[in-house]
Amino acid sequence: MYIFLDESGDLGFDFSKAHTTSHLVITVLVARDKTGFERAVKRTLKNKVNRRRNSVNEIKGSDTAFEVKKYFYNTLLKYETDFEIYAVILNKRRVYKYLSSEPEMLYAFLSKFLLEKCPFEQAIDRIILTIDKRSRKQGVESFNKYLLSYLKAQLPKIDIYHNHSYASKGLQAVDLFCWGVFRKYERKDAEWYDMYKDKIRFETMYLPQK
Repeated sequence: MYIFLDESGDLGFDFSKAHTTSHLVITVLVARDKTGFERAVKRTLKNKVNRRRNSVNEIKGSDTAFEVKKYFYNTLLKYETDFEIYAVILNKRRVYKYLSSEPEMLYAFLSKFLLEKCPFEQAIDRIILTIDKRSRKQGVESFNKYLLSYLKAQLPKIDIYHNHSYASKGLQAVDLFCWGVFRKYERKDAEWYDMYKDKIRFETMYLPQK
């Protein structure tokens, strides 16, 4: 079983700054086989992104046109790729101050919360968890320790890797889906989200508005 984890939004809590987001979305992509994602991303890059002699090696939700996302998703469906999406949306404006001062631990907690929803019992062999490489080394080590203390107790056959998105087609796929969930909540824009929403098995707002 392959699991890819990524986020959209930021971990800042100074809402006086223009670019601080109101939400942080963490999304998990679960697949039994990653071949379909690899092929769909490669075809999208070749046929839609690099048609004019560009040398882009990844697609990202934030700077990919809707038509390109649509092409990627339709290509993915042609490969009959079996996958599920899980997402947690943090309402940052309701986070307690003492938690906002520990953003990395908050990120790890929400990741654990989301991973608990995944169907690990369906894994036939090892579970490979790949996370977008976003933290300093110290942050990665504390993140792994926190997750492993939970996961290893229940899942002795799990490996956790932190990788750059340009080196992982699965991370690029989850980035696209995560961005769609983020746009739905942050900008009330569900155009891209609506295309794949039937693949979402779990979606919840953490600390919703009262």
